[in-house]
Amino acid sequence: VVTGDEKYEKQYFDILNIRGGKMPRPQNYHRIYWDLYTVDMKKPRPNSGDTIALNDLMKQAGFTDEEFGFLKEAGDNSDGLVGLEVQAMNAVKGKFADSSGNYTVEGEPDYKLARELLHSEDYHKYKSNISVPLLKFAESMEARTDESVLSSQAKAKNIGIFAIISIAAMVIVAGITLWIVRNRVVAALIDMKNAM
Repeated sequence: VVTGDEKYEKQYFDILNIRGGKMPRPQNYHRIYWDLYTVDMKKPRPNSGDTIALNDLMKQAGFTDEEFGFLKEAGDNSDGLVGLEVQAMNAVKGKFADSSGNYTVEGEPDYKLARELLHSEDYHKYKSNISVPLLKFAESMEARTDESVLSSQAKAKNIGIFAIISIAAMVIVAGITLWIVRNRVVAALIDMKNAM
């Protein structure tokens, strides 16, 4: 916003469009991407070809309804923040809202207004309103992950105990088999040999 450089505005909307499933998701998008793209405006990695919304990816990954509830609350709370950001991006281009909220009124770029919007009390309030449900989302996800890890550890412990019992049973069976062979078969052969 402060630079007035349109490439940052394009990136802003590209991020929203990728998240919403309107643009293809880059390969390994979870790795550093935009910081590399900004340097020379070249994609650091090609697109994966997948055009899928982040929410759909999260559903596939097994996120819970409660976690989606927190994300929806954060999304609903983000409308004010996005509105301020869009207003600031338009202010540096000299575009201002008309009576219906569309940016059709032309004027001198207003960098001061843009800076004030992005450092205003409202901006920080909107960020806070988004952060609270995101914190609840993270706590819920961590609790679910911890529960899953504990369950896996319990299963691994049970498998370990089963393996030890199985090995002990095999040792006992082998000992009994050896005793039977020695006392019944070998002893009988020795008795037969002695008799002969």
